[in-house]
This record gives sequence, structure tokens and C-alpha cells, in this order.
Amino acid sequence: MTWTAGNVPPGFNQNLVGVASISGIPNPAAPVYTFVAVGQSGTILRSTDGQNWQQVTGVPTNSNLNAVAATGYNFIAVGDGGVVLIGTPDGLTWSASAAAAAASSNTLNAIHCVGASCVAVGTSGTTLWSSQAGADWTLYTNGTNNWIGIAYGNKDANADVVVCQTCNPLTVTINNQYINTWVVVDAQGDYAYTQTVGGWINGNLPIASSITAIDYTTRFVALDGTGNAYASESGNSWQAVGASGVASPTAMVSNGQGFVAVGATGTNASSF
Repeated sequence: MTWTAGNVPPGFNQNLVGVASISGIPNPAAPVYTFVAVGQSGTILRSTDGQNWQQVTGVPTNSNLNAVAATGYNFIAVGDGGVVLIGTPDGLTWSASAAAAAASSNTLNAIHCVGASCVAVGTSGTTLWSSQAGADWTLYTNGTNNWIGIAYGNKDANADVVVCQTCNPLTVTINNQYINTWVVVDAQGDYAYTQTVGGWINGNLPIASSITAIDYTTRFVALDGTGNAYASESGNSWQAVGASGVASPTAMVSNGQGFVAVGATGTNASSF
């Protein structure tokens, strides 16, 4: 409900395009946070409270950074020219990934991490996979698409209710189907999905004529350029599910319970 303007270093005016955080709660009364924001010309800011920011020095690239993610162990930023930077948990020290540089030089537009497993996606069908929080990277090219978004889902909303009639007392169990699926999309609505490392399966038809964002709670949801929402239980077979009300969405995020979308002229919407 209440927002406070952040404090950046004097004279700072670089565009910022991505933000991520790592939190630790050794003492619930005093949680520890680290926030990292990335942007043009290799810019990285870090903060421990989300309000007061310092510019990180010694960043080993001048390339634009397009996205950043937290693995739980460290930060990973990706950008133009295939640059992948690995940041320490405090966000202060960054190093260029030699493994990523050896795998691809194509621009990377997005990254998503689940624990130590990360997938970064970009131009010319590039999908880079890491199983060790960015310590290793393997290229799995899928088509020639300019992939702009990546999401991961681990269980769907089709919960099966199992009633044990012979149990005493009577028991009811709800079983979710674990799908362990990654989905990648491009701006034209083309998509691919997989349950195995690099084993992409291309969708038969585009989700819509334009896609700007994708994420997951109990189902995958994507938004198109006019704010219409599309959903899929498994990452394949998408259907329109209504309008978000955001006329020109630019980003969407899930907190595991629902979605928040933001767009041009400050429009925003949520679905829980």
C-alpha cells in the first residue's frame, strides 16, 4: 500500500530492467535481505533494504544486462552477447562465466532458477542450462526463435481426490500431478516445453499473436500484447482465460499463490 522512493548514488541515470533478491531469516525479527538490480552497460545496483542502493564496482562487462535471478546460493545476471555473470550472495562481487561464454555468444533475454537449476534463454533459439547454480552451462539450441521468457512448473491444478472407503477412519487424500516442466516463449507466441534437460518439444500452434510475459502458480499463464491471458495445465494446449485489464503488459510475476501484471502508463492487475 505504501511505496518509498529509493536512493541511488548521486548522478546515477542508467536504465534498470531486472531485479532479484535473496533472503535469509536466521532471526525472524530481523530478516536479512539482499536485492540486486541490473540494467544497461553492465550496471548493477545492490541494496540490503530495498531503499538505499549502491552501485557495484568492478563489474566485468559493459554489455547490457537484461535479467537477473537468484538461485538461493547466489545471483546470476544475463545479457547481450551471451554474457553471464555470477554474483556472490551479498551482490558485491561478480565474475564472468567462462562456461557460458564457451557455450554461446547469443544475447540472453531472460533467466529462471529453481534451486540450483537455471535456464537462460535468448536469440537464435538459445537455451542455456545449469545444474550447479551457474557453475556449469550447456547449450541446447531450439529453433531460431528469439526466446523472451522462461517459466517452470512442478505440479498442476488437476488435483485427484482419493477416498479410502476401507480405512478406519475414512481418509481423503488430494494428489497433485507433478509435471516438472519448463516452458519457453517468444514474442510471436511460439513456445516449447520439456520435462528433461534440453529436450524441447515445440508447441503445435502459437499461444497468441504476441506474448509479453509468462509465469506459473498451479498452471502456466501467459499474457499477450493487449493484456489477454492464456493458461495451460501442462505447458502444452493453451486456452484463453480472459482479459487482465492491462492494456499493454510489460511484465508479470507469480508469488506461488497468484499473479501480478504491470504495463504501460502504470496500469496493473492481479489474479489470485
